[in-house]
Amino acid sequence: EGVPKCLPDIQFLNNMNQIMKTKYAPSSPTAVVELSDILDMFHWLVCYLLEKSHLKYQEEFAKSQNAFVARCNSQVYNCHTLSIAFYQLVALKRFSKLISEQDDPSMKLILIKLGRLYGLWSIDKHLPILYAGGYISGSLPNDAIKENVINLCSALKDQAVSLVDVFAPPDFILNSALGKSDGKLYKNLEDVIMNTPGALERPYWWKEVVENQDVQPVKSNL
Repeated sequence: EGVPKCLPDIQFLNNMNQIMKTKYAPSSPTAVVELSDILDMFHWLVCYLLEKSHLKYQEEFAKSQNAFVARCNSQVYNCHTLSIAFYQLVALKRFSKLISEQDDPSMKLILIKLGRLYGLWSIDKHLPILYAGGYISGSLPNDAIKENVINLCSALKDQAVSLVDVFAPPDFILNSALGKSDGKLYKNLEDVIMNTPGALERPYWWKEVVENQDVQPVKSNL
């Protein structure tokens, strides 16, 4: 019957048989893994885990004849991993859609790098399953994924503080001298200290400390 059109995030399951036949084979360890390649990896991963979970459930149900027991025994290493892979896929697809709607080329370039980094970092956790299912083989895919992660981290390091500012409250709201993205850490810190009211004055309670000193100061033996 196919997947209902009101469920866009799982429309790819209509092509599950074709997806399961695909492979990923990079040309070299330094080959660029594009966002579309990562989405293909997740499509295959979800299809593979869905099939494995279904077969495991049927196997457990045949043994116990109890749907609850079958669900419990099939979710630990199958359905649980399937759910994680699926929400990672959905997050990546929606982020990819957001990228396509951007008009600023420089913004688009950074978002693509960020999306690739998240996708590769996520798929790296599923490499054993990709190997077990035959989607990848040999050392090249593993090397290419890890090399891309390292390169993307290096490419994004100059925008790291600005990217943090995007996800965190702006500095003027936090009144933070440490988190500003202008790179002038010590100058900002000095300005805050010097301009804080009373920073260069004695505290109001200084006389209490001086007048109530009953204990003689300890002399140094040095």
